[in-house]
Amino acid sequence: MVSLSALSFLTQKIVHSKTGHVFLLYCSLQDETTLRMDLTIAGPTRSESLQDFNTQLLGRWWSNAWSEDELTKMLAVETLVANIVKGELHVRGWSESKARRESLELKLVVDPKSEDRASFSLPECSSVEALLQHKILLDGITEKSQAQNCRIFPETALGLREDLAELQAEVSSANRQLKKRDRVIEELKAQIETANEQLKEYVRETAPARPAHPQPKIPPNHSKAAVTKKRRLVQKVEYED
Repeated sequence: MVSLSALSFLTQKIVHSKTGHVFLLYCSLQDETTLRMDLTIAGPTRSESLQDFNTQLLGRWWSNAWSEDELTKMLAVETLVANIVKGELHVRGWSESKARRESLELKLVVDPKSEDRASFSLPECSSVEALLQHKILLDGITEKSQAQNCRIFPETALGLREDLAELQAEVSSANRQLKKRDRVIEELKAQIETANEQLKEYVRETAPARPAHPQPKIPPNHSKAAVTKKRRLVQKVEYED
């Protein structure tokens, strides 16, 4: 059984399916048996530039907490972890018109396409609570980085990213070489086919003409089966009485 700690410091980006607004989900533990979920709007719609984005939407937070018993009645911890990691999340209750409300309750729907989907209510925080959430988030990032040589991303992760970039470059180079090789092979095949056609044409043009062999005339009294042999004549023999 997966413990509640598997949800600590778990984050995911959620793009609203209708408006395109970008939300950020942040999970943390209030204590060993209580999960807290915090949701904030983090960016504009797909069609908006950051310059045209309504900045009044920024800084808004929605939060709630559940005990381990309350959580497991809705779904298993490992199921929640898996859906957050896969991004199987949806923010319900958000729209352009509702966004103007001062206090708006949202729902975080986990695995929205499933019949067993779970829904978590997230009331909106006050302005003071929202500022506190920013502080908690930054404190959490800072605390986590302390164990990683003061880096937000571990050095091993940075090294893996560099290795991955190098590997991707090598793969791209190999793909280009393979495509070039395939083109050369196709060109050679075309040249061979052309040469074969030219050779066949040359053979047809230079082949000596075959002499005509007239059918031999069959002399009289000769068998058609063997021209050189005379046909045998059978004379009727008469006997006298």
